[in-house]
Amino acid sequence: MKPLPLIVGFGGINSAGRSSFHHSYKRIIYDSLDNHEKKTTIGSLAVLMGLAKYKNGKFYNESNQVMPKSELTILEQKVLEGTLIRTLSASHFNPKEVKKSLDISAKGNIFNLKTKTLPSSLDHTSYHWSMWLQLDLH
Repeated sequence: MKPLPLIVGFGGINSAGRSSFHHSYKRIIYDSLDNHEKKTTIGSLAVLMGLAKYKNGKFYNESNQVMPKSELTILEQKVLEGTLIRTLSASHFNPKEVKKSLDISAKGNIFNLKTKTLPSSLDHTSYHWSMWLQLDLH
């Protein structure tokens, strides 16, 4: 089975966010924009992504210093790589680990699963849950 991406074409954090001023549309047609529109689009998206501050046509880094050209190139690359359709990292979602749909029995907050249906790697230390081995006597 081939994994399908979720495509979100418009919208964002709220009416004052990515959907205002058509940032998502401008990102789609980024290569067709003039230099001023590109700079404005990158600035707006960088601010929304928390990568920089944009004020009076200039980019500022975390230290409130005007960004030199070398940092601007890196910033532009980060914004372009972090927007539009892209492959999710395996730490967010790994489609290869999805075996199949399962019927899971549950009693309260206890779920019973067969060991062979679990992902190959389980990092239960970062979640608020734990596992117990239960012998199947059936």
